[in-house]
Amino acid sequence: MPGAASEDQLPAWIDELADALEGELGSEDADTERFLAALALGLLPLAEVDVPEAIGHARTYVANFPVPGRALGDLDERAATWLAQLLDRPPARTLLREQLRQLSATWAESRPLAAEHVGAWASGPPPADPLQDAPWRAAMLALARTQTEADE
Repeated sequence: MPGAASEDQLPAWIDELADALEGELGSEDADTERFLAALALGLLPLAEVDVPEAIGHARTYVANFPVPGRALGDLDERAATWLAQLLDRPPARTLLREQLRQLSATWAESRPLAAEHVGAWASGPPPADPLQDAPWRAAMLALARTQTEADE
């Protein structure tokens, strides 16, 4: 599988994240979207996304966003929308889903709840609209937040 991560390429925090996701899924009020964002952002390099370039784009967007508009909030959401469209170059979104599917398969025995959830995020081909692609959108939101939170 092109772009597939081997175990030694994955950062150690991915296993810690899987353990945390597994624990979160065991609670009644599970909030899993932050896990998708963290996983998707961490897998961007393996999806052939030039992360330093992407951070530069996020920095440019945030730096040039009108100050009066910041009072309206949602700067991170606006930046994520722009980044999702700007960085949508084949095969990045497909490779991101492949990486998530591989993680799902890797965790199937040791972390079945996390594996099932990650597999659901990666199911099917990416939608035509990058803004409707949940893993891609989550990665772009996490990427945007690296700059919007730094700007505060």
